[in-house]
Amino acid sequence: MESGPVVHVICYNLSAHKAPVVHRRLVAHPRFTLHFTPTHSSWINEVERWFADLQRQPRVHPVRTGRPGR
Repeated sequence: MESGPVVHVICYNLSAHKAPVVHRRLVAHPRFTLHFTPTHSSWINEVERWFADLQRQPRVHPVRTGRPGR
């Protein structure tokens, strides 16, 4: 069994995501959990737009000064 945090994956309610090959893969890798959006869910467009905006933001890394432990 794999260790580590569980990875939650949000998928469209598409039949390809529910194929036997996908099911076998998920059984073999229980760390991954699929969540399906409801059919005809218009709210998902807002979520996609939020993630797109988040992805476009520049990544800011903290500036470290001095030596560690001081």
